[in-house]
Amino acid sequence: MAEREDLCGRTLGEFVLRERIGEGGFGAVYRCEQPLLGREAVVKVLHQRLRRNDIVLQRFMREAQLASRLDHPYAAHVYAFGIEHDDGLFWIAMEMVQGTALNRWLRERGPLPIEQLVPFFDCVAQVVQTAHERGIVHRDLKPSNVMVIERAGQLLPKLLDFGIAKLLDEAALPTPVGIPLAARDDDPPTVVDGDRGLHPSEVATLTATTSPPDHHEVQQRLTHADSTIGSPPYMSPEQWNNAVTVGPSSDLYALGVVAYEAMTGRRPFAAATLKEYAELHCNATVPLLGDGLPPALDRWFERALAKQPEQRWPSALELAAALRVASGLGGSMAVLPQLDDAVLDVWLAEAPQPLAESVAAFDAARNPYQARDAAHDLLRSLVRYLLVLALATRAQVRDDRDDPALLELVRAMRRRDLTAAERVRLIRLLVRPLIGRRGAHPIPELVDLVTPRDDDTDELDPILAMQPASDPPGAEDAVRSWLAQLVPELNRALRRLAFVLDYVLVVPRKDAVERWTGRRRQRRTLATVHAGELVEHHPMLLDRKGRVCVDLWPLVQVVSPTESARPELFQFCGRGRHGARMIAAPSGYEHHDPALWDWIANDVLAEIDDSSAVRREDRPPYLGLAPYATSDAKRFVGREVEVDGFLERLRQRPLQVVIGPSGTGKSSFVHAGVLPGLRRGWRAVTLRPGAAPLATLATRLTDVGVVAPDLATLFATSPVTAAARVAQAAAGGPIVVVIDQLEELFTLGASRDERSRFAAALAQLAASADLPIRVIATIRDDFVAHLEALPPLRALLPSALVLLGNPSREDLVRIVVEPAQRAGYVLSDPELAHDMVGAVADHPGALALVSFTALRLWELRDRRFRQLTRSAYDAMGGVGGALVRHAEATFDRLAADEQRVAREIFRHLVTADGARARLAPQELRQRIATARAGIVLDKLIAARLIAMSDVEGESHVEIIHDALLDAWPRLQRWTREDVDGARIREQLRIAARQWNDRVRPRGLLWRDDVLADLERWLRRDRSIALTDLEASFVDASRRLSRRAAWIRRGVALIAIATAIAFAVFRYHALQTDLAKQAAEAHLIQAYVERGRDALLEGKSSEAVVYLTLAVRFGGDSPTVRFMLERAAHPLQGEMARFRSIKGRMWWAAFSCDGRQIVTTDDSGAQVWDARSMSLLFTLPHGSIVYHAAYHPDGTRLFTAGADGIVKVWDTSTGELKESLRYPGAGAMQYAALAVAPPRSDRREEQSLARVQP
Repeated sequence: MAEREDLCGRTLGEFVLRERIGEGGFGAVYRCEQPLLGREAVVKVLHQRLRRNDIVLQRFMREAQLASRLDHPYAAHVYAFGIEHDDGLFWIAMEMVQGTALNRWLRERGPLPIEQLVPFFDCVAQVVQTAHERGIVHRDLKPSNVMVIERAGQLLPKLLDFGIAKLLDEAALPTPVGIPLAARDDDPPTVVDGDRGLHPSEVATLTATTSPPDHHEVQQRLTHADSTIGSPPYMSPEQWNNAVTVGPSSDLYALGVVAYEAMTGRRPFAAATLKEYAELHCNATVPLLGDGLPPALDRWFERALAKQPEQRWPSALELAAALRVASGLGGSMAVLPQLDDAVLDVWLAEAPQPLAESVAAFDAARNPYQARDAAHDLLRSLVRYLLVLALATRAQVRDDRDDPALLELVRAMRRRDLTAAERVRLIRLLVRPLIGRRGAHPIPELVDLVTPRDDDTDELDPILAMQPASDPPGAEDAVRSWLAQLVPELNRALRRLAFVLDYVLVVPRKDAVERWTGRRRQRRTLATVHAGELVEHHPMLLDRKGRVCVDLWPLVQVVSPTESARPELFQFCGRGRHGARMIAAPSGYEHHDPALWDWIANDVLAEIDDSSAVRREDRPPYLGLAPYATSDAKRFVGREVEVDGFLERLRQRPLQVVIGPSGTGKSSFVHAGVLPGLRRGWRAVTLRPGAAPLATLATRLTDVGVVAPDLATLFATSPVTAAARVAQAAAGGPIVVVIDQLEELFTLGASRDERSRFAAALAQLAASADLPIRVIATIRDDFVAHLEALPPLRALLPSALVLLGNPSREDLVRIVVEPAQRAGYVLSDPELAHDMVGAVADHPGALALVSFTALRLWELRDRRFRQLTRSAYDAMGGVGGALVRHAEATFDRLAADEQRVAREIFRHLVTADGARARLAPQELRQRIATARAGIVLDKLIAARLIAMSDVEGESHVEIIHDALLDAWPRLQRWTREDVDGARIREQLRIAARQWNDRVRPRGLLWRDDVLADLERWLRRDRSIALTDLEASFVDASRRLSRRAAWIRRGVALIAIATAIAFAVFRYHALQTDLAKQAAEAHLIQAYVERGRDALLEGKSSEAVVYLTLAVRFGGDSPTVRFMLERAAHPLQGEMARFRSIKGRMWWAAFSCDGRQIVTTDDSGAQVWDARSMSLLFTLPHGSIVYHAAYHPDGTRLFTAGADGIVKVWDTSTGELKESLRYPGAGAMQYAALAVAPPRSDRREEQSLARVQP
């Protein structure tokens, strides 16, 4: 049962499968489209169950190879074929023939009239003849394999299905074996007519291939030498009896059966079983045609269907010519134009083998179409051989400098197939520089060939003129007319090129020198060499005196196309799939040599002044692991759809947070994609949060014209007001704030309060879509949970998050291909970009790895041919190995002491949680503490493993990309070995920075267990170096620790002394009250003195201890109380929150006795109980109350309003006592006069006021 593997929608090469239209024993047939050329085709794929069978795979590939060798207007053309690496799918793309199969034509319209059949049969015979001359036997000719196409009243054929053709081999056929009968129907049983009236078997496709046929032993396995292949109604007797002996004569037998059926509408032999078919074909006589047809046709069919092959006509053309005569429609076809005998004989005998074979093929043509095709092949072979001579001789005699036009043409030859005119121009560019030195050229006649005459033409122009721009018209008479004009010119051209025959093509072997001239022979003649160095297996030319004059290798190579096959002579032809394309003409075998282009670059081309191009290439089209900046927008590709969608969202939503894994290009997406896409007039503010995000934000906003004193403080205390200031500045042009790498908010030491204030600032900046402010942030996806934990942003995030993953496979390919194309380069292998992308498409860091690999390919580019080559890609280990190989190679190039420094550098640039750290270069050098730190750092930066960037005017260094952390085993090992050190190093860095930013308070210094861990870490690794700031922090922590130890000892001593003194006191109390009082006074005085000293030194806690003891032991005095109050004040601070009645709260103050608190707002004042924090009175004022003050006696409270009125209130009842207004002054002046203290008491920065009674 046939498989139903559905491949519709899949792309194979350039073909997109659309509809399954048929199925056979080997595979299924699909209708497809070739979008690039806008044409339809059909694709034949091998059944899945057969793909693991090597023999079947070879047979399938051989079908494509054989079909590609049959290039005839009456045969279906092959477009392409290939193997899909993902699943091993074999496919062949072929021409879609839109016509009607002959069996269907006969069924629907009846037999063909003799007047239509004879010319139709002539065309079919031409195809079969061409196939036989190519060594191809169809073996399954039948009406369903012959398409009928109606054009201009004529019936033209298209021959299909060479899938079971048998390639003839010159070797003897093996002994026959027993042959079972073949089970084959006339029409494929699984094929049904399509909706458009096309029989699936009427649609054929085939693809050109260069793979050679296998050796005859393998060959017979491929064609099933032990089985019969064919369709029973059309199989010759030898196909039934001994399939091994099947040859061209079997096809002629089948043609006779097809002609009988087309002429009569019935088959000559009809049977119900295979056995009956075998009996009839092997023994029965051919039925007579009957009345109405010439009797000569019966004799024709008797010979055409003769039981013995040797009794049939020897060729298809002779068979067709005899049919024309027997039908009474005329004699033999007109004789074709021929080459002169003298020219023909000498070229067949002495020309290099490829040219001799091409001349022989032209002479053997038996119809105009064969002659036309053979003429084309001969002209191409002549130009190809002359180009090989020009390249080989140029390698021996080089100019100091080449014409840039030569370089461009050679580059074009590597990228595409050159036209005939371009090949001739290339020959001229290679040879003409030696016109003045003809005697120095190995082949002086080649110089003569390109020497311009007075009319600026040369001997190559007639050859070029014979090269047709397109095939002549398809009508036979038109082709004959074209040949009649061509052959005389071809005779003259061969005479002009007769000097080629004077240089004998030889191939040195181990014990002899073989001549490769004339037609192919079973045994080659030997040549005698009189002078010159021979290189074994190198094709060479001998001059007339038998001296070696030109080494043609590697432009000409003699190799076996397959294992055990006879050697073939391959010539350089141009661009191939994997390197230079070598062909063996006229057999069509192909061989690809990836090293030949390097030989041309090194041995043929001289140094060319291409400095202008080099200068243009100084700026690479790829950035590797470095992010794209706004200035790189023209080089940024692959994200166009995402950018357009993002810009649309940004117009409607003022906050957009781009999230994605590391390495997906978030920064590049924003800076090189989004920002350049904004409308003209937008101002971008870009920043990274760092350790002080608010200060950084304020600084960057100030740079674009936001005017506000101490904007950072304003953002911290009143983000609404700060956002309003930014909105005012944005009135002159919208502002977009870009926060790159927002994860730094959580990794670089910002405090929790700082994070919350920064989040509040962002929330206010993005509060409304109506404001001319937009906020864009990028953050790694593993930090999104931290971001959601910030209350100010929590409500905004659901509509603000934009997920950015890796680009699609197609866009990744564009990211590789398009930048190179814009720089004037191409990929040597069209599949290279797809292979690069396929290697990492499912990797989280695919974009980073592809970008880095593309940069490395650019650095290894072929400047001469302007290509990114597969050989460079393979040499650097592909995508996966490019980054690691580069890092390892860079590390290996360092000296031993530099490697140790490099390890320390990387250790300091990785945080405890495995992320990248960013440090100032000076700070990093201080940490490394070696003179070579700067040198090694510069080397790592030059190698693009470390990046240096400017942030807020300060330089910073960091590891180039997270992909390096993920892919480099050495760095991963270093990180694992230094986990504890990285944790302590990061904590120390953050703590020291916070300590320094807050003016180095003692409370932030390390002590106890944390300091002990640090000391152990420093003792464990004596090579650890600290920055100046970290060293200061550690020294201060140590001093504090020592001081605390002394205090503890002092307290202990005091406690001991106290105990002793108390014991003495108790003892002496029993003896004398005076001694007791003296001791108590002495102790109290000591406490007071200790407390005073501690208070003066700012040690509030210590002072409280001593003064409290003094009070406890009876030392209570105003002085001690004063000192105790001063010492306790810093320890008793509280935070009280009051709710304003209306608007903003403007003032708050304690009453003199501390029992009440007064606050003011936009509508008046409120009096609160200081202990319970409950509201006592509401004091209405009618305007904003800016100030309030208590009278020193505590009975009255004064409030001053913006209306210039000062009101006096009773503090016990809250009643209004009186209102004061200063006559003649403005309202604001009244308020100022009412609350201002006397001028002598006023201080510059004091806003409190004292009100006099």
